[in-house]
Amino acid sequence: MLNDASFRRMKRRYRETGAIDPELFALLRRLVFTLAFQRAFPPAYSPTGKWDEEGAEEALAGWTAKRLVATNALAAAFDHASAARPFIRSLERNLRHHLQNDRERREIDNLLERSARLLRGDTRFREWIPQQAGSWWGLAGDTQPPPFGGRDDELVAHAWAIGDVVLWTYSSSVERASPVLATAVLGRFLEKLFGRTQALLTLGHLAVVFRRRFNLDEPTRLPLDEEHESLLGHEDPLRDEAGLRAAAIAVLSELSDRQVEVILRKRDQPLETIAFALGISRGTVDNELRRAGEAIERHTADFSRDEILEKILDVLS
Repeated sequence: MLNDASFRRMKRRYRETGAIDPELFALLRRLVFTLAFQRAFPPAYSPTGKWDEEGAEEALAGWTAKRLVATNALAAAFDHASAARPFIRSLERNLRHHLQNDRERREIDNLLERSARLLRGDTRFREWIPQQAGSWWGLAGDTQPPPFGGRDDELVAHAWAIGDVVLWTYSSSVERASPVLATAVLGRFLEKLFGRTQALLTLGHLAVVFRRRFNLDEPTRLPLDEEHESLLGHEDPLRDEAGLRAAAIAVLSELSDRQVEVILRKRDQPLETIAFALGISRGTVDNELRRAGEAIERHTADFSRDEILEKILDVLS
């Protein structure tokens, strides 16, 4: 796909111009189409729900704009690679991470949008504490319920205690293509969740519940008849611990002291507790986490957000 001499020329041109020229774009397109049509990714990873030409083109466009350009991931991939083979490996991993994260965002956004409409329009629910940054919702029939102040694990435990939730899937061949809850099922799920917690929740709390209750963190890969051979004909290399540590340190150099403190406390404290301990608002805590997440995203050429965050915590401990 790319020899070392061509890689060096491509790298030099990109450093000089900062632009994706026709040769580089053709390489990116060939990589996406090859992986898509070799069934390297399940249909659920496709922006259109299936891997055909349209799905591959949309994946290419989204990956290029949202990841390679917006987060400088392409520049990082060039910087971290000294030859063609590790460069292609880096791009392949970056594409997989992008498709996984994009799928998760699409599914959670869908559930949150539908939940917001239900909370606003269903008489079972009430907006107890209106806030621009995130209102607190609960059951309309309760008497002054308190805002939820527990840990995420406690909240998710309540969600699991609700029992089985009937999901629709797009195809019997996809184990968990997308957790599609009928409106009535979603309404009952929210009603039971509020009932079990006996507290007010925000859409941020519901995002945690949806992500972990319906297994959106690590989407299920389709079972294949044969093990997928990567584009280069090798297994994924062992994780580059030195590179991962370097990426974590690079992120830390961009974070403020308060952002580092928020990340450390987020391991075992709810956001309200963090806000109280640092003397800031819950909205400020959210903003600091968002800015820290953006810093991490800029260094995800070779590693996922979770890998970098885990290494950041390891470095700080």
